[in-house]
Amino acid sequence: PADVTVACADGLPEVPTVTASDNCEDSDPDGPTVAYDGQTPNYDQTCTGSYKVDRTWIATDCSGNQTSHTQTITVVDEVAPVISGGADALVECDGAGNAQDLADWLADHGGATATDDCGTVTWSHSDATLSDLCGATGAADVTFTATDDCGNASSITLTFTIEDTGAPTLTAAPIAEVPCETYSADGIYEASASDVCGDASVVLVSVNEVSSSCAGQFLHVYIAVDDCGNE
Repeated sequence: PADVTVACADGLPEVPTVTASDNCEDSDPDGPTVAYDGQTPNYDQTCTGSYKVDRTWIATDCSGNQTSHTQTITVVDEVAPVISGGADALVECDGAGNAQDLADWLADHGGATATDDCGTVTWSHSDATLSDLCGATGAADVTFTATDDCGNASSITLTFTIEDTGAPTLTAAPIAEVPCETYSADGIYEASASDVCGDASVVLVSVNEVSSSCAGQFLHVYIAVDDCGNE
């Protein structure tokens, strides 16, 4: 057989039956005998899925004359790994960049897996710097790349997003007694707000006069609003 190039995923071809002819067949009607001398590495391996092997046959006639033939089989790996699965991530804001959530997601390749017929797969990913959204939220588009031993690569792009769906905490003001001359109808009297994912502000929604006696009483209604608009 002639030299041949095959794909790694297809494997080595079967060893064929080899025949030989000789110019003295009249004295040797059975013809030369052919023996398969085996398969040896060519020592030209560049990666797991790319290498060469030599197969050798030896033909011997009835007088002991011999001829050998070597077939070189070149195996190549030109097929990239196959990626399956993978999903975008959506996590609730913890106020600190959700560093552990992001690290776990990156380490798991976004939940994606990769298979390769001819070797092991190495994962890498692009920059995962989060964009600056409201409060401490953000998002990053990350490209995960699976590369086999021979440098063939496949990629998938997924998104990691930090969202803020939690309302801020509003600490209501206690009943306040203030001198009439310092009272302001649009004032914030000791009400405060805080939020896990950023800043929060107190907004005075309405003022209702309860009584108009000398000691006036007014009902102030407040809401707390965070950077992402949760109330």
